[in-house]
Amino acid sequence: MEIPRLIEENQILAQNINPNRAYLNEPFFKPEIMENKSLAAKGICSCIINIVQYFDVISIILPKQKALAEVAELLAAATTKFEQLKGIVAELQAQLAAEKEAEYNKAMEERKILLRLRQIVEK
Repeated sequence: MEIPRLIEENQILAQNINPNRAYLNEPFFKPEIMENKSLAAKGICSCIINIVQYFDVISIILPKQKALAEVAELLAAATTKFEQLKGIVAELQAQLAAEKEAEYNKAMEERKILLRLRQIVEK
């Protein structure tokens, strides 16, 4: 059936559905009652009821799906940015570790030199 697709694509507007709501409140507009008149009337009645109910549900769901898609897109962008920043932080940490290691090695060399000088002075 093409009607659900048309509703989902916003090609069937509320102004086309809402006039049918008046029939839903009528006591005779029930598939069980229409079945006594004809099977075709029962089928049309069921179809109209289902289309209106589907329209109501999809009217609630579609904006939420759209919002979810937007949020998922934002999340994907934020995740990409986060991964980039994580890479930058990792590089900076590696540079810092290298600088600390170089500074430590330099300090140890100076310590060795000072210890040798101390040994020479004490003799």
